[in-house]
Amino acid sequence: GWLGEGLRILVADTGFMKSHVSIKDLVIADEHDFVNNDDDTEDTASESNDDHGTTVIGILGGYYPGTMVGVVPNAEFLLAKTEVTGVDFAGEEDNFIAALEWGEKKGALVCSSSLGFPFDRPFAQMDGKTTPSTIAVNTASLLGMVVVVSAGNLGTDGIVPPSDSPMAIAVGSVNSTSHLQEFSGCGPSYDGRVKPELLAPGVSITTPDSLSTTSFNNYSG
Repeated sequence: GWLGEGLRILVADTGFMKSHVSIKDLVIADEHDFVNNDDDTEDTASESNDDHGTTVIGILGGYYPGTMVGVVPNAEFLLAKTEVTGVDFAGEEDNFIAALEWGEKKGALVCSSSLGFPFDRPFAQMDGKTTPSTIAVNTASLLGMVVVVSAGNLGTDGIVPPSDSPMAIAVGSVNSTSHLQEFSGCGPSYDGRVKPELLAPGVSITTPDSLSTTSFNNYSG
């Protein structure tokens, strides 16, 4: 029966369609677009730029009875746009680190981030202490933030930073019968730690999309 009262969550992702019918009543404590350096995380220029972030925030906090109810719709949220849709470059990892610092200063107790920064890094760097985003997660964790991150979509090719952090809760995906999905990143880390720490439903999950302010869809990831 607990719906997130008293919890402040940082969500780092692409943009967020805040005008969506299931999201419009979210308590947004603050937001920042680290890509465009402004304070609006809804990208009106392109719906596709909001798509991934909208699905993620919907699972966490969306509320539209009869269609879906998110996990903690009564929590407070800090929204950070850190990703540019369709491209991968080192600046996105920098944006993620900046968002962690920003969120920690603003009192986030949890960071939920369905992002990863593989950049063709060698497996030896998946040691929990090498990549910039992993170091940032370690630091945020030591400051009291619980950081929950995706194990990535590389399947048996391994996990991706920052999920190798020894302090992060890395999450993988199972279907409705609790079978691990082929795309879900598998450990161990380079130094032999079990990764991910948690498996959760990640197949055909109903959540809002950014096609319109009233659209919902089923997503896997």
